[in-house]
Amino acid sequence: MDFGKIFEQWLEAHDTVDKDALAQPDPEDERAASISAYTRFKRMRPQAEIDLHGMRELEARQAVQSFLARCAAQGLEKASIIHGKGNHSREEQVLVHVVREELEQNPHAGEFCFADGQNGGRGVTWVRIRPLSISRGK
Repeated sequence: MDFGKIFEQWLEAHDTVDKDALAQPDPEDERAASISAYTRFKRMRPQAEIDLHGMRELEARQAVQSFLARCAAQGLEKASIIHGKGNHSREEQVLVHVVREELEQNPHAGEFCFADGQNGGRGVTWVRIRPLSISRGK
């Protein structure tokens, strides 16, 4: 008995299913999942916060770096960085720029945005903490 020939005949008689084609994600599903994840992130309460008011640039940079490392080590998902709106700065908003630069470079920082109006607005930045297993290498 030639099992190879029998198998080929069976495949011809029955439609085969391309499992790879079935596994392709629908772009609409991915978009919906992304929106859902963002909405969840925005609604989630921060699990930790740091207040940078009164700090100078170097001190604030070091504080943000160690804060993010602690948050990642603790397995937190969302943190809040209070930097103020710069209303009392003599020149430009120093701390908001420091926070943004540090978040862009830090391996533990994922997405980030300003908090909603009830939680500080442009004076507070919310950041998604990357799990240690997927933190960007540095």
